[in-house]
Amino acid sequence: MDDDFTAWAAGAEQALLRSAYLLTGDLHRAEDLVQEALVKVALRWRRLRAGHPTAYARRIIANDHISLWRRHGREVPVAALHDGASAVSSDPEAVLVVQKALARLTPSQRAVVVLRHFDDLSEQETAEALGVSVGTVKSQNAAALTRLRTGAPELLDLVVPTGLGERAAREAGRRTQRRVLGGTAVAVVLVLLAGVLVLRGGGDAEPPPIAPTTAPTSAPTSAPTDPASAAPGVEQWDPFTVPRAPVRASMLPRRLDPPPAGTVPNVRDEPLPGGAVLAWPERGADLRLLGADGTWRCVKGTGDLLADTLGGTVVPALSDDGTQVAFATYDGIRVVDVTAGGAVGDRTVPWPQPLAERWDNPPALTWLPDGEGWFVAHWTGGWLVRPDGSGTRAPYGTAGGTSVRVARDGTVVTQQEAFQGFDLWQGDRRVRSLPSNYWATGIVSGFGRIAFVGAGTRLPAGTTGLVALDDTTGDLVAAAMVPDPSSVYGDNGYLRTVGLLDADTLLALVGPMRFGEMEIGDETWHLVAWHPSTGAFERLTSGPPSMRGVSVAVGPLAGP
Repeated sequence: MDDDFTAWAAGAEQALLRSAYLLTGDLHRAEDLVQEALVKVALRWRRLRAGHPTAYARRIIANDHISLWRRHGREVPVAALHDGASAVSSDPEAVLVVQKALARLTPSQRAVVVLRHFDDLSEQETAEALGVSVGTVKSQNAAALTRLRTGAPELLDLVVPTGLGERAAREAGRRTQRRVLGGTAVAVVLVLLAGVLVLRGGGDAEPPPIAPTTAPTSAPTSAPTDPASAAPGVEQWDPFTVPRAPVRASMLPRRLDPPPAGTVPNVRDEPLPGGAVLAWPERGADLRLLGADGTWRCVKGTGDLLADTLGGTVVPALSDDGTQVAFATYDGIRVVDVTAGGAVGDRTVPWPQPLAERWDNPPALTWLPDGEGWFVAHWTGGWLVRPDGSGTRAPYGTAGGTSVRVARDGTVVTQQEAFQGFDLWQGDRRVRSLPSNYWATGIVSGFGRIAFVGAGTRLPAGTTGLVALDDTTGDLVAAAMVPDPSSVYGDNGYLRTVGLLDADTLLALVGPMRFGEMEIGDETWHLVAWHPSTGAFERLTSGPPSMRGVSVAVGPLAGP
């Protein structure tokens, strides 16, 4: 092995192990994560040696941990925390305080806190390490510090060394010169505690300097708690009521239980003349397609196509009319015309050279209108790839693989940072910018509306939900907000937008979940329609946990 790699690994291993232990609370699991990350860096060393191998390793560790947690949701026994704390620190009691506090967070929140406040990364570096946007880092950091402030007061009672306390006092003094939310104090304590988390062999090391923690960008503490007083059109919504909602008539059955992929025909052999309405990925199974006629097909050979990636499966994108499905492969963008059949309807568009290097997670694709190609949410930033394989950098999209949605008229709405406004694009031209008091994910647009999953300073504190705005003024049209102290529906993806059927109908996927009361994988997913004008919900269909990753063709559901 290259001597440069050996030297880098020796220098980075302890810091990576500390981060992995804080993420997992389990020393053996942390060691496994670090070992796997080092192996992946070694395999890509020729490419990474001149770049940022440590950042790449952190991203692998965080993503692997989040993926494992989502699949298994395993909690670490207190005894295991004691054992690990003794093994990795000169002050195991301090480690226990930190670890118990971090255990109150979701995996995504914990990853942000560890990278921002223990590893001293900037917001941009954290976003790149996790493969998310800076806005997502800000919102997760704010939610995490709010939860720690209210749920882990023992952090503030911890006695820290005198020198560190003096430094904390100086830092606090500087921060009183500007308005700071209560979560910042928790962040300072977390950073101070990082000074006593010294890994094996480093007992005499100096504690790291206090990270320059910025005030979290969350709703102010004075935000209204009564939905009716927040703004007109704001209502509280409980996703667990969805099974009792009226059923919306559509071509979908009321319950979706896809047959095993091995029992349905290959779409190349038996095409779907009316197109597909759903593309259903599932780890270890070929991609399945539900036709507009209610029959199922599969794309043969896709079950293990990306088995070595972090997600382990393809990420499909159905065209708006349901006639084509596209997904990223190592060789390029594979495009299957589900109405054509045969080899003529199955082609691969090669990657432009800058995107040809292998990745650990397939980039998400979004269809551009009129067959112009795809927006590719690559980890280096957004790209526009044409059907001939040529590509250019998109003027929107951020490093880390943040996806965007393209409206039927070609409009793209982006938000570069939480609470920093929306930009509306046509092609490579920014046509309008709107002020914003929201953070948003899964932004969709059309029919004079902008809709997303998110929160805002004029919305009830501690909630996440569906929000609709006027795309000309940015004014709030309506919001259906869910009390979300565990960030189930914000950070963990149990609520996501699908698309707008018209100005008053937003399709969304929701998996009602209560962390701590339910096991991951026990939830039922629902495709729902929300009507901002009335606040009413309708249910189109429901299905098992694997329904979470489906791609939906909005056109067939919109009707003529």
